[in-house]
Amino acid sequence: MLSSLALLKVDKILLNSEYLVSWLNNPNAKSSILKKMAGGAIKRLTLTKINALPILVPPIELQTQFAHIVEKTESLKTEYKQSLQELENLYGSLSQKAFRGELSVKQLLKA
Repeated sequence: MLSSLALLKVDKILLNSEYLVSWLNNPNAKSSILKKMAGGAIKRLTLTKINALPILVPPIELQTQFAHIVEKTESLKTEYKQSLQELENLYGSLSQKAFRGELSVKQLLKA
């Protein structure tokens, strides 16, 4: 690795880690953080600057609700991706059968 790494640990009483990840990935927060980065060829963010980052911290109950919504959303996205893959596989299978002449309209109407 060309640069140092920092492990961010959160006080779970004050901050939900899922919320923090989402906050740090927010375009506005990212832009603000990038402006604070120093260095010539390799930009870096020092521990002092990391510790000084102003983070919007709503009540932990709201952060927890947010984390549950993110978790459910990610779960739904995974399910939808799997369903889409299954549909694409079925379409491919039907297309191959149709091109080989193994599929008739009568078979489609029975299904």
